This record gives sequence, C-alpha cells and structure tokens, in this order.
Amino acid sequence: MNALFAHDHIFYKFDETFLSNGGLSYEVLSRYLGVFDNLQIISRQVEIDDVNKNLTLASGKNVKFCKVPNYKSIKKMYKVFRAKRVIREAVKGTDCVIARLPSLIGNLAIKYAKKYNKPYMVEVVGCAWDANINYGNLAGKILAPYDYLTNRFHIKHSKYTIYITKNFLQKRYPTNGKIEVCPNVNIKPVNSHVLFERLNRIIEKRSYLRFGLIGSLDVDYKGHETVIKALGLIKDKLPDFKVEFLGEGDQNRWRKLLENNNMTDNVFFVGTLPSGKSVYNWMDKIDIILQPSYAEAQGRSIIEAMSRGCPIISSKVGGIVELIDSDWLIEAGDYTSLSKKILNMVEDPQNQILQSKRNFQEARQYYKYNIEDKRSKFLTKFKIDIERMEGIK
Repeated sequence: MNALFAHDHIFYKFDETFLSNGGLSYEVLSRYLGVFDNLQIISRQVEIDDVNKNLTLASGKNVKFCKVPNYKSIKKMYKVFRAKRVIREAVKGTDCVIARLPSLIGNLAIKYAKKYNKPYMVEVVGCAWDANINYGNLAGKILAPYDYLTNRFHIKHSKYTIYITKNFLQKRYPTNGKIEVCPNVNIKPVNSHVLFERLNRIIEKRSYLRFGLIGSLDVDYKGHETVIKALGLIKDKLPDFKVEFLGEGDQNRWRKLLENNNMTDNVFFVGTLPSGKSVYNWMDKIDIILQPSYAEAQGRSIIEAMSRGCPIISSKVGGIVELIDSDWLIEAGDYTSLSKKILNMVEDPQNQILQSKRNFQEARQYYKYNIEDKRSKFLTKFKIDIERMEGIK
C-alpha cells in the first residue's frame, strides 16, 4: 500500500538528493515505511548548490518527493492554482493520505482526499492560531481565524488523528475519530552518566554561567526579547555570564535591543547546529535553558533539553505546561518574573539539582522506542481499516 505525506516542510534538493533541516530526515520518514510499502512526500522544495553540514539526509529507499510551488505569502498567491493541480494529482494517485497540520499543503490534501474518497489521517503538530497570531506580521493575524477554523474542521472529521501533546492540542482541536498521542521527538535512551555529569557541573559552583535559548532569530515569539530584558535587569546581581542563542536568522535585528539593555557583550549567536549529537553536546555545556516562548505547541527542544538534565525556566503556553514544573513557568513576556526566577535558580543550587533530576526522569517517557511503538500500532490500525473497507467494496 502506498501513502502520501503532505506538509509545508521545506526539503533541500542537491542534484537528485533531498535533505532536511532535521525535522523530516529519512530516519524520521522510515517510521511510515514500517507500515506502508512506499511513501511519497508532497512539500515545498529549494534547490541548493552545496550541502550544508546542518542538513540531514531525507532521500532513501521507497521514498519519493514531489515539489509543490511555494504560495505561502501574498506575493506568491498566484502560484496557488499550480499548487492545487500538483496536490490533486498526487492525492488521486495514492492509496491514502497522511496530512500534517497546520499546513496549507496538508489542508489541500485533505480537501482532495475527501473529493476522491481517499482515506486520510491527520498529525496535529501545532496550533494554527498561535503560530499566526504570534508570527509578527499583519498577514499572520488576518489569516489566524480562517486557518484556525479550517484546521479545526478537518481535525474534527478525521477518523484517525495523532496529537503531539497530552491535552493542549486535543482541547483546542478536538476530533470525533480515534486518537493517539505521539510527541514529535526522536530521543534515544540517555545514559545516567549524563545526569551525573550535569549534577557535578551544578555542585562545582562555577564563577561563570552559560544560559541558552533555542529558536529562530527571525520571529518574535520565541522569547529572545524577554530573555534579554530579564538578564539586563539583574546583570549586576549575577556572576559573569553569557547567553547563547541557538538558531538561524538575522542577528542584526536584535542589536538595538541588546544595546538598550547593556547586553551586547553577554549575548553570543551560535547559529545552527546539526540535529542530534551536536545539539546535545551544546546543551550539556549550558547551565540553564531559558525558553519563555509566546507560542509553543509542544516544545520539542525543551524535551530534548530535559533529556540532558538541563534546569529549564519557560512560559505558561501551549504544551509547555505539560512538561515543566509549574514553579518555573512565567506568563509570556513577563521579563520581571523571569529575572526573579533566574536569580532564585542561580542563588540556590539545590533548585538546579531538583529540576535537573526531575527533568531527566520526566524525559524518559519521550524516548523513541516508547513513542514509535504506539505510532506504529496506530498506523497499522489505519492501514487495516483501509484494507477492510477496500474488501467491502
């Protein structure tokens, strides 16, 4: 049986090889090949002349890629008709559809799946409302209500739905069909030695601190401004420190804010790192992760940091409340509260120790083997249901 995977993800094409920024590597896509014979991906693509070390291989056996014209902006809306043709033909030629939402391509794939009576399932990996409202431009705010209602409608009528959160997305986008919870993380079991090294790092009471934040520099909702202002408030009360921003984007847009908060010499822009080992090695050198996002459906990077035993201070948004001890959550944008919690954690190492142990233990439930077993069984149920219906026909 052949499956079609629909999402707005951007794959990078080098010659005839496709690569991903890590979110949809061949290792991740292989989860579907354990159930289906072949997988076709309909998504956006960008051709590149050189392979970036931060990209991971997406090409592989029994996986094919189909380019959908990028129409995700007002200036590119003229491409929507070509995009619809590509998506329509791909849906007509497959046995079933797996639509990852929110995404424009996913929504159109569901539309045509219904039209041509193709079975489909939905993966809910984010909140369309939060993503648009907090994107930072007027177009996103205008699109938010329509996108929210469209996703809510498709998810409600989906017979099979996978959520990445335990409660948050289920409440905002309920479904009448069967559900499974499969967080969108790919964490292998972590040796307890990682926690041991983390605790030693805390006990050392070093005179230099490293804070870390993960998120694109090009968006306003990851909490960079909150972190800069919070640390600027208490700079004189902390040991020497630096805060490292891990993520791609324009560094210059933050220069003025750094100057205004006397933080220019304390912020280091790391850029991007290959997913997996390189990111984990970076996390192991960070003392406290600060992730005060305005929107976060699940918080994959938070779960990854938890698996390394990182103490974390975050915000009360989305699925984050399912992950972090409530004592270490702030209201989004409240840099004054963030500064107080940073001081509390820095001045009392016991707080760091407790959160390190707690986060390391909580992360175990997100290990790959636990999640992929549930996902595989759910995909198999979906496939069996299709085969049964085909038999009735």
